[in-house]
Amino acid sequence: MPAIIKLLDDLTINKIAAGEVVQDPASVVKELVENSLDGDASEITVEIGAGGRHLIRITDNGVGMGRDDALLSLERHATSKIRTIDDLSDLSSLGFRGEAVPSIASVSKFSILTAEDKEATLVRVEGGKLLTCEPAARAKGTTVEVKDLFFNVPVRKKFLKSPARDEAAILRKFTELAIARPDVKFTLISDRKPVLNLPAQSPEERIQAALGEGFKEELIPVNYLNLRGYIGIPQKGRPNRASQYLFLNNRSVKSSFFSWAVKEGYSTHLPERRFPLFVLWLTLPPQDIDVNVHPQKLEVRFRDERGLQEMTYKAIREALYQRRQEAPPPKASLSFAMPPQWEVPEVVKQEVFEDIPLLIQESKPTGGRVVTGVKGYLLAEVPGVEGIALIDQERAQARILYEKLAKERGKEMAQEALLIPYTFELSKSDASLMRDYLSHLTALGFDIREFGKDTFVLEAYPAAYGKVELEPLIQEFLDDLRHSREQKNLLEKLSERGAGLSFRQKRVLSIAEGQRLLDDLALCEEALVSPTGKPIRVQLDAKALSKLF
Repeated sequence: MPAIIKLLDDLTINKIAAGEVVQDPASVVKELVENSLDGDASEITVEIGAGGRHLIRITDNGVGMGRDDALLSLERHATSKIRTIDDLSDLSSLGFRGEAVPSIASVSKFSILTAEDKEATLVRVEGGKLLTCEPAARAKGTTVEVKDLFFNVPVRKKFLKSPARDEAAILRKFTELAIARPDVKFTLISDRKPVLNLPAQSPEERIQAALGEGFKEELIPVNYLNLRGYIGIPQKGRPNRASQYLFLNNRSVKSSFFSWAVKEGYSTHLPERRFPLFVLWLTLPPQDIDVNVHPQKLEVRFRDERGLQEMTYKAIREALYQRRQEAPPPKASLSFAMPPQWEVPEVVKQEVFEDIPLLIQESKPTGGRVVTGVKGYLLAEVPGVEGIALIDQERAQARILYEKLAKERGKEMAQEALLIPYTFELSKSDASLMRDYLSHLTALGFDIREFGKDTFVLEAYPAAYGKVELEPLIQEFLDDLRHSREQKNLLEKLSERGAGLSFRQKRVLSIAEGQRLLDDLALCEEALVSPTGKPIRVQLDAKALSKLF
């Protein structure tokens, strides 16, 4: 019987590896710039075309490579960073797997022009196949060129975002890399136009240049043991973690654990459902961290999480104390509450709520009478329906807002004009997203225009929103754009956001307020679910109520 299991050829293996390491143009930029930094480059230029789809070119003045090393860099698991498994526990370089270059070369038209001394080498590869390796000329350093990314993997190419979205993702990744190493000169060029030109500078100057003057003004210095950098003032908490930058041994990483530890340091100073912004450099011995837990080296594992919690907590508290001149934090040993989602054991949840029939109303409600309000919800009686109706006031408001906006779409929409226009500055990547979707926002009743470099002015917004916080609305809108591939449901998301901001504190509505909300909901075409499909109303009948007792 012939063997069923077959060994894959190297080209197929590289394409599979590319699926882990090379997800989009931004991941290519990240891997290649990190190689330049590991090559002791003091100047790095990134050029992209069509959001990185047609061209990605990284030029540096690092140590460069000879002919043999240039060819070896195209082999899987070939690396200059480690020699044995023991080296993984004492790793200080950014890249070490030896998979990035061959993976990128297997899904693009790829070339390396490099020189370590006077002699230079040019290597050309197409779809993982070596075409030429010949002498060339250039100064010391390396230029890597990636053209037609995923040209031979149409399935992967089909799932790429729009060029504008890919460019924004590259800007975000480029910004992270540039902030991590302010001692290096970074230049970004998109479609032959300069986007960012950052000379070697201090960390504070780099933050200001990369993220904007407005961002820097919201920061408080942190300098505690091996944690340094800046945290945001509590009043400027963000609706998400997009403005959190952590650099572990100069490597940009994501850590929900560390983000939570920082938030714990703010304690009650941070408003509900807000996240602190920060730009922090953390230095730890290489043996105390594991960076080999993610193909793109984005996530890390800490050996002493308890000690890191306590150090982070004290660093944040001390920074806030110095800024606000509050009473110093207690010197006793600290105890930390677990994150909210871990507070209730799953067993308890099942014992209390299992088998309770929550009846979702199946026909369009005809109204009802509000009995009372509790925090975030209304209790009401519905004519002809047994039991008590529970209404999520935030989702109800989202449905009402959505249908008002939908009816006015394409017409002359009623707007709330601002007496004093709201001016806001964005990072390069967020400004790119905002420009790309200005026409969409105009169609939805927003009056936003550009006002200088990466600065915008909001002069009016849809009157259907009522009184709403403008800064969180814009930040959450940008977050939607970053994390969704298409924006066909922009109206739905903006409605959810507007309603969430209207009821941000989940306050208790008065009977009159609740009745107005319920009456408006009854007039909606679809009063049972929110614009994104979440239930607005559930019905508790006598059986369900008795089960609770």
